[in-house]
Amino acid sequence: MAASPGKSLPQIFAHPYDLKAAYTFFRHPEATPDNLQAGHRDRVLCEMEKPGRYLIIEDTSEVLCTRTGEIIGLGPVGASKDAQIGFHLHSALAIRWPSEPGTPPRRPSVEILGLADQQFHVRTPRAEHLKPSVSRRRVLLAEELESSLWEKTSRRLGPAPNRQDVVWIKLGDRGADIYDHLYECKQQDHRFIIRAGKDRILLAEDGKRAGKLFETVRGSAACGELELELRSRPGQVARRARLQVSFTPLILRAPQGAGQAPDAIAQTIPKRLPTTLNASMARSRSSRMCAAEI
Repeated sequence: MAASPGKSLPQIFAHPYDLKAAYTFFRHPEATPDNLQAGHRDRVLCEMEKPGRYLIIEDTSEVLCTRTGEIIGLGPVGASKDAQIGFHLHSALAIRWPSEPGTPPRRPSVEILGLADQQFHVRTPRAEHLKPSVSRRRVLLAEELESSLWEKTSRRLGPAPNRQDVVWIKLGDRGADIYDHLYECKQQDHRFIIRAGKDRILLAEDGKRAGKLFETVRGSAACGELELELRSRPGQVARRARLQVSFTPLILRAPQGAGQAPDAIAQTIPKRLPTTLNASMARSRSSRMCAAEI
């Protein structure tokens, strides 16, 4: 199965007895994804305790089923109008960043360690009596929300080693810009680089409002720049973009509402950054990207 991950079980096992044995094995109540991956994940986490800098690349994929209709154990995926079924697979891939930088213009080679964590989520169909405008956050428990997968990954990984020679950094796109997730990263001593998707309110050290995220970061002075050759896309020709990067310390205010972390994400500026919040802004003609690292 490892050698042919894209094949179905009937394609992998030519003998009918082997195929039946595979179905029997996966039907066993102890054959859960967590149990099947436990040895692999333990080995990855052991590697991540060695001296080095580790990136944990995290994202959610939609796994679609080719059949239509209802299938026990699956739920809706994609837009509601598509009527597709399947499940969501949330993966955290761990890689070891090289200690020696690569020679420009080549990028340094990284070492892929494997899956540090992986969860599946089956979306619950919206109840017929609920209007489309009713937020799922109001009717589901926090642990049932798809957004909780990011936060649960941090808890399942556990705290990063409390050593100066070991650094864990979580990487995520806009989907990872969830306050509870950022807060849990800080609790577990995980640094993070996340593309900002929400223009959050900032606080000064005295607790008073100090503006908003995007405006503050865009107004900070650039500390470096580079040029990128962007390929053509439908409706857009190939072009060269100049990116400018800036850094500024921030304090994010906790969202107002039940179930949210009660504290603001505070910041300091030591050499080591597990309790430091820095925001960097890359600017170009076509995109604006904001990342935060704790």
